[in-house]
Amino acid sequence: GETFTAGGVQFKVKATEPDPCVLVGDATEIVCDDGAPLDRAHEARNEGGQVSYADVGGCSKAITQLREMVELPLRHPAVFSRVGTRPPRGVLLFGPPGCGKTILAKAVATESGCTMRVLHGPEIASAKPGEAESSLRRAFDEAAKSAPSIIFIDELDALAPKRDKQQGESGKRIVSQLLT
Repeated sequence: GETFTAGGVQFKVKATEPDPCVLVGDATEIVCDDGAPLDRAHEARNEGGQVSYADVGGCSKAITQLREMVELPLRHPAVFSRVGTRPPRGVLLFGPPGCGKTILAKAVATESGCTMRVLHGPEIASAKPGEAESSLRRAFDEAAKSAPSIIFIDELDALAPKRDKQQGESGKRIVSQLLT
């Protein structure tokens, strides 16, 4: 099953709340088989705020897929050139709020040694006409300068709504900017 490490001890995950992914942080209560909570007072704390794969429980399949799509191309680019293909250029994490998308993105950035920039879709979309596209272009330019980088766009649906929804010229330009 799933495992995580806390205080240098590896634990097997039997259940998490919420399900399926959780971040094991300072406020996380770890309950042992006998029902007693684990005393974590002497545990080393993560002062840097970085999230690693060991901090994320219940997402081993997603972590494996992310490692193949993000870490493999960064650490072994020759693998792709040998087979004559280009590595993936983007990953879409989807799911309801609180399911672990942001935690996974932070863990991937930490573990792969990438800089990470978080953009919030509603903030970008609420800008004046033309500013959203400019803001996206600037974010991608900055990411290119500090490569390797991960740009995490939270609430992407605010920028690129479903195709069947009515979308004005501004929305079409934003989607075009995201796709280029």
